Amino acid sequence: MDLQPQEQETSAQAVPVEPIYIGGTLHRFTKANFTPMYEYVEYPTPCEVIRIRKLTGYTATIPVYGDNGQQLIFDINGRSDGKVMTLTASCGSFSATDSGDKYVMFKQMTTNQSCTSMKLTFAASGAEAGMIELSVLIAEAF
Repeated sequence: MDLQPQEQETSAQAVPVEPIYIGGTLHRFTKANFTPMYEYVEYPTPCEVIRIRKLTGYTATIPVYGDNGQQLIFDINGRSDGKVMTLTASCGSFSATDSGDKYVMFKQMTTNQSCTSMKLTFAASGAEAGMIELSVLIAEAF
């Protein structure tokens, strides 16, 4: 059978989150803060084309305030309930990726005031994750 991915779609709206303020406050996110992303796959049969919605991941975009060009520490940790996914985090020139069911990202860098919006994306397939927990800390380096 020829599988033909169709347009991507996001579904239910995520629970809104507060902005991330640079300065050492730990921000916690759960699955409810992420919007599931889907694509449609069509399966042709002799009588009709069956269209199935397939999970492709979860995403969240959070405003970030306080990047004044200083050295920043990005510390992102989390886990899912055994569901293996790839987490990508980006904010301006910062970018990091980790895969598995436990996620650990740590980087110290200057983003030249480009970190104004943190995008968190879990790439997944198959069944939905039952649980996602994520902690994000963006702090000034000492």
